[in-house]
Amino acid sequence: NLWPVKTVYPNAGALLPFNRIIAYYGNLYSKKMGVLGEYPEDEMLQKLNIDVKDIALNYINGTIVYTPDLASLEINAGKKVADLFSQGKYDEIANSNIKYLYDDKKLGQLSLDSGLAYSNESLKSLDANKDGQVSTEEAGQQGKTLDLNQDGKISAGENLAWAMFQDSNKDFDGTVTPDELKSAQKVMQSDPEFTKSRLTKLYEGHKMAEREEKLMPTKNEYTVKNGDCLWNIAESTLTNAGKPADDKAIIDLVSEIARTNKIQDPNLIYPDQKLVIPGSEAQNNQEKPINEQNEKPTILV
Repeated sequence: NLWPVKTVYPNAGALLPFNRIIAYYGNLYSKKMGVLGEYPEDEMLQKLNIDVKDIALNYINGTIVYTPDLASLEINAGKKVADLFSQGKYDEIANSNIKYLYDDKKLGQLSLDSGLAYSNESLKSLDANKDGQVSTEEAGQQGKTLDLNQDGKISAGENLAWAMFQDSNKDFDGTVTPDELKSAQKVMQSDPEFTKSRLTKLYEGHKMAEREEKLMPTKNEYTVKNGDCLWNIAESTLTNAGKPADDKAIIDLVSEIARTNKIQDPNLIYPDQKLVIPGSEAQNNQEKPINEQNEKPTILV
């Protein structure tokens, strides 16, 4: 076994092997001999700083476990940002720190899983047509750069990668400051390809897609059957999920199903119609809602 190499212990103060050295190469007087001369000094140093912080991000790894307490903090933080967006108070967002990650006390590091909760909630402010997803058009100028999967939508993981990119421009601490936000936007505008490559590295390196699939509320399809109505579909969904199925909870879910599926009249659905059920487990092969058990006045199909 050749590793670890058996040799004398490094002298006190030695840079290697306890540190990593990151360097750019090139000729300051030529744009064709490396990055040192390709960009202005300030922009080159900014890119170098981003690469340094990229490596620092590696201590956030796939071992982090989802913790509801942290997620609730992030949901609240994301909701606050979403509310400011909806109220048009953009200055308050641009001029204040935005904390998007919290320390996991058990692991002693920042929790990406709870960061997804923040990201998912804050995205709701951009969902102009209220269809439960944010298109690249709704995301504005940065939409195409953030659409890493090129599916025309911005996911919570893609949005989280953008927050991490902003944070990595300065001291990485789980908080985006106004200066970090402006710095990241400047980099995006001047070099969108470079920005997208770094976002992709963050997204793939931290397995955002897998985290989203595991942690984010799912939206599954249900096929309407004879005798169904939104009330008993919602009631069955809540019951199967082990959640309270009181009148308020059912009404809220009915409204959410109608909004997500763009149903103008919640009392009117059709057999074989495909419905997306927010936050549920797939029901097509499970027990169907039984109308006879539902005593609420509804229009059946």
